[in-house]
Amino acid sequence: MLKINSKEMLMSELIQKSINMINDFVAEKGINVKDVYFPDKLLWRLKRGTASIDIMLLSVPVSENQIREFLQVASPIIKVPKGRELEFYKTLLELNDVKLGVKLSLQKDTDQVWALYERDLIGMSYTELITCLEDLGYWADEFDDILQKQFGE
Repeated sequence: MLKINSKEMLMSELIQKSINMINDFVAEKGINVKDVYFPDKLLWRLKRGTASIDIMLLSVPVSENQIREFLQVASPIIKVPKGRELEFYKTLLELNDVKLGVKLSLQKDTDQVWALYERDLIGMSYTELITCLEDLGYWADEFDDILQKQFGE
């Protein structure tokens, strides 16, 4: 297990607990945590099949005096195909309807489609973390294959 550095000491207990759980998950996969963890960004970069998976811990201000902390698991899937946007967006909405827990989205002002899973850190157990990470990894690998086959160039 990695030691928590001085910057991480200033983080909340929820973030510290989550760092340890994610590092445990990575190590259980037989991956050296040091090879995939970027502590300055609270980011882990993994692969599942053909999909790249980013695991991030985020602190988000929700009001003037309140910050909520989240797990976000994200995978870039495909770029929006030019000239087939309507068919493509319809397909994304249909996939969103049947793949529980994972959403497909676009970041503002980009044409990059992402598979995302987000969860508040409050009350998250190690078992739930594993479910989030495994589900997103599975569906991201499926989505990139399905969408590349149907819309790839």
